[in-house]
Amino acid sequence: MLVGLVPFDSARWGTTARDERGAAYQTPWFFRDPPESLQDYNEFREQDTAATLVLATPDRTHNFQLVEFYPAGSTGLRAYQRRYRHEHALITAHLNPETGLYDAFSVYGASAARPFSEAQRQLAELVFPHMREALRINQCLQLERIRPRGDGYQWVMAICDAAGRLRFAEPLFFELLIREWPHGSRQALPAELTQLASSKQVAKLIGRTVVFCVKVAHNSAYIYARPRMQADGLSRRELDVARQVAAGLSHKEIAKVLNISPATVRHHIQAVHEHMGVHNNAELTTKLRNIDL
Repeated sequence: MLVGLVPFDSARWGTTARDERGAAYQTPWFFRDPPESLQDYNEFREQDTAATLVLATPDRTHNFQLVEFYPAGSTGLRAYQRRYRHEHALITAHLNPETGLYDAFSVYGASAARPFSEAQRQLAELVFPHMREALRINQCLQLERIRPRGDGYQWVMAICDAAGRLRFAEPLFFELLIREWPHGSRQALPAELTQLASSKQVAKLIGRTVVFCVKVAHNSAYIYARPRMQADGLSRRELDVARQVAAGLSHKEIAKVLNISPATVRHHIQAVHEHMGVHNNAELTTKLRNIDL
């Protein structure tokens, strides 16, 4: 849509952190801009005075003639700018107060003879909030498609990168996060969850009051959270037995599957009933349903 209103040759969009070296892009989306450009940029990003200005003045689109804007001493960054044909740029950033990250959008013109106009700058600044809202809606719909459903509860969700930096989170996710870690930050995951996010596999953390599950896909980690339930306090063996009960197996069948005696099965089922406050296996099955992803 924007390219029809503000002609450009390449673009980059994504979340950006701000550290001691400047702007640190977090797995952005590229449009006719080679992904390897981000790796090259990382070598010189402390020289990027344009990014410093943009992050210091959020919600304002800046119009740069980069070859003139970068200081003469920024030889590495100037070579990078020429290599990827970033002659002109319209760059905007918005600080997300919940995550502490910036939503950043850059469009580039490749011809030195075709700078962006002031009218195009204003138009890009006008459109950017609508692009952010469209992305937010898309993320909400994406989470809704993959959200598991349980009886009497609902998983709430968030998206982060492998370093534990939140890209998007539902409001109720923050409530559960603070419930489990009252003195933690809303803008970064606790170390326990960050470790799971970087594990590249499905993982589960049973906290004092909240249960978290993490699934990693591509460069993102999807975090599922729900209040802790009675079933979460079962031992591993008790939970194994309870799941077999929910699957409809008899005592003898459970004993064979788990390689334990029928008497041990009966003992575990009794302990599970008492722990979960149920009177029969039908109630147990209902309470156990969908406690996992």
